[in-house]
Amino acid sequence: MRRKCFVISPIGQEPSAIREHADDVYDYIIKPAMDELGIDAYRADHLKTPGRITKQMFESILAEDLCIAILTNFNPNVFYELAIAQCGEKPVIILLEKGQVLPFDVKDLRCVYYDLKPRNLYEKTYVREIVAHVRAIEGAQWKAPLPDELHSATLLSHSAFTHISDLSAAIHHLLSRCGPLVSIDILAHSTEAFLQHFRLKLQGVERVRILFRNPESARFADHVANPEIREGERNQIRTAIRYWSEDTTTAGVKSVTLAQYDFEPSFFLCIVNGAYALLGLFTPSQAQWGYEVRDAMVLSRDEACGANFISSLQAWFDAVLSHKALPAGASGAK
Repeated sequence: MRRKCFVISPIGQEPSAIREHADDVYDYIIKPAMDELGIDAYRADHLKTPGRITKQMFESILAEDLCIAILTNFNPNVFYELAIAQCGEKPVIILLEKGQVLPFDVKDLRCVYYDLKPRNLYEKTYVREIVAHVRAIEGAQWKAPLPDELHSATLLSHSAFTHISDLSAAIHHLLSRCGPLVSIDILAHSTEAFLQHFRLKLQGVERVRILFRNPESARFADHVANPEIREGERNQIRTAIRYWSEDTTTAGVKSVTLAQYDFEPSFFLCIVNGAYALLGLFTPSQAQWGYEVRDAMVLSRDEACGANFISSLQAWFDAVLSHKALPAGASGAK
């Protein structure tokens, strides 16, 4: 039976630059390497089986022999899927476009730094690198080099992840476990209802970093066509930024970063004290902001798989702040 490789990749809408780049990397680098090895490779958008895409993505990552993850431009969903692969102890090969820096917490993974220059594609420079990495994985019996304290788990049912469908209940569960708050990192989607739980507990907090949606971005305009909803989001974000600026000042928080992001993630995220995380999955709906929470997960570094998962999420958050974030209130978009 032929082995299979799931490709974790930004996909984007056709005919966007993101889709063109993803297709080029897949067609000219990944697929030739997998063909040479006799491995069947595919991306999430290649799946034609009816069913929920998120569930199929989970199953593909955890079922296949290896994953290749394209981290170029630090797409949030790619880092999320990478964390799932690491928790499932799946061998992963990273692809990153030359000139970009691999985040610290994933720097030890196998990485191929590529470009799309014609000569390198013609000479199969990166195809050969991927083949060499897969040969090494084959020599390691198709096992990922994870720390000894981590063991195999099926992410969807593993006890390390406390599944809570109600968002408020998930937040209360997180806050009941983490002890005194020292640091708070939040990727905020719809803002105030989520954030107010944390604004009430700022005394003694040393660092707050929040990434707000950027309703002025072209991507947000494409995603939310209704101008009244866009205006409502603008007002909500302005209010939330003002509240957080005032409240963190009053509480004496030493380090505060309020920024905006220019992408549309399929999840929200909160990392507390670098040791506890709340991760929520969105599904499209007719709700006010176009999403509803389908599932929320709370995990900690003290539990099996939790440390590796949180490290990947933290690496992504740090990378977005460093490379993709706008100052809070900025009207432009990177």
